[in-house]
Amino acid sequence: MSTFLESLKIMGLGMLGIFIVTLVLIAIMMLLTKIFPAKGDHTETVQDSDAGNQG
Repeated sequence: MSTFLESLKIMGLGMLGIFIVTLVLIAIMMLLTKIFPAKGDHTETVQDSDAGNQG
């Protein structure tokens, strides 16, 4: 039984680590969007080059 409880502690630490890394990545992305904002309302979209040339 003590082995099971010990494994739960290790699993909890691993999940906490994943949660912390996720929060750090989100914070980095938010910081980068503040440092390098989009220019105006221009959003880059992928458009099919021959969509209007069918026929």
